[in-house]
Amino acid sequence: MTTATRTRRTLNQRCLAAIEWYQEAFAHRPSPCRFSPSCSNYAHEAFESHGTARGFWLTVRRLSRCRPFGPSGWDPVPEPGDVSPRRK
Repeated sequence: MTTATRTRRTLNQRCLAAIEWYQEAFAHRPSPCRFSPSCSNYAHEAFESHGTARGFWLTVRRLSRCRPFGPSGWDPVPEPGDVSPRRK
């Protein structure tokens, strides 16, 4: 395994750990998220299936859609091979 691969894997693991910490820290509060899965579950799945860079980008896009009077409903993480995920 190369140093770059090890570094990417470590960074991704730290991002996942931060998301898991957030989920544990705020587990007692009701979710304000308008989407399903919740934004933190979406982020966790995005980082797991797409890695750090694309997972981060997908999470930022998702968080930008999660606002009052914005869209809501089912919004799954796109499949790893899907280059441009379609939204309704």
